[in-house]
Amino acid sequence: MTALTTFDRRTAILTYLQQHRRASTRQLSDLFGVSEVTIRTDFATLEESGYLSRQHGGVELLRGCLLYTSPSPRDRTRS
Repeated sequence: MTALTTFDRRTAILTYLQQHRRASTRQLSDLFGVSEVTIRTDFATLEESGYLSRQHGGVELLRGCLLYTSPSPRDRTRS
C-alpha cells in the first residue's frame, strides 16, 4: 500500500470502521503499513473529535457517527 497522509489514513480508518464497526490496533497497523504507535495516535485524535471510542486493543465507531461524502449527482441537481 502506498503511504497515506495522516489525514487520508484517518479518513480510511473511519471508512474501515463504518464497514466493520470495530478494529484492533494490530489490524489497522498491518493494513496501513504503519506502527501500532501511529495507529494509537490516530485513535486518540479521532476519539477527541468524537468519531470513535477506544477500548483495550482497539476501537469502535460511535453510533450515529456519519462521515461526510461528496454529494451524489442526484443531490447536485437539486441545488
